[in-house]
Amino acid sequence: MAHVLIRHKVTDVARWKPICDAHGATRKASGCRQAWLFRNAETPNETVIVLEWNDLDSARRGGRGPSAGYLLPR
Repeated sequence: MAHVLIRHKVTDVARWKPICDAHGATRKASGCRQAWLFRNAETPNETVIVLEWNDLDSARRGGRGPSAGYLLPR
C-alpha cells in the first residue's frame, strides 16, 4: 500500500471541505482506498490529508488527474 500526505492551508475550511468531500467518488474510482482529513487545532485552516492507495503507481495517476484541483488551497 502507498500513502500520500498533503499538507496545506485553505482560506476557508467551511467552503473548501464540501468540495473535498464531493471528490470522494472520483478518488475511489481512481483507486484511492481511504482518505483522512486532519486539521491543526491551533490553526484550523491548516489541513493535512492522508490518502491510501493500493500501490504507488495508482497514487501517482490519481494525484495527476484534472479533478485533483480540490486539493489546492481555496
